[in-house]
Amino acid sequence: MVPEDVVVRGGRMLRADLERSAAKAYAALRIYAISVWMLPGRTTEEVAQAVRLPNQHIRVSTVGRLNAAGYDVQDCTSDGHCRILLPDPPSEEDWARLEAAFDQPIANLTARRRT
Repeated sequence: MVPEDVVVRGGRMLRADLERSAAKAYAALRIYAISVWMLPGRTTEEVAQAVRLPNQHIRVSTVGRLNAAGYDVQDCTSDGHCRILLPDPPSEEDWARLEAAFDQPIANLTARRRT
């Protein structure tokens, strides 16, 4: 993993969704974390397509931007699923810093369109 590697989070990263995801991780693992996707050397579109993100929108960052904001991308599996570990428990400042480390939502061009 290098600083330029793209990190993708499915959805718009609404605060309620992030809090729910972090609470779910805490209930299962006793750590606060959110799920993201990263495949070394791949572009945003390649990551979204490879992991088959169903979300109509995605948010994008890089390992380097997340590290600079104080977050580590960890526990990556061979299929690209990773975690961003959060403070215990995350504060309002933590959520704001995490959101600022990602670009604004963009359309996920690889998502299947609903008919």
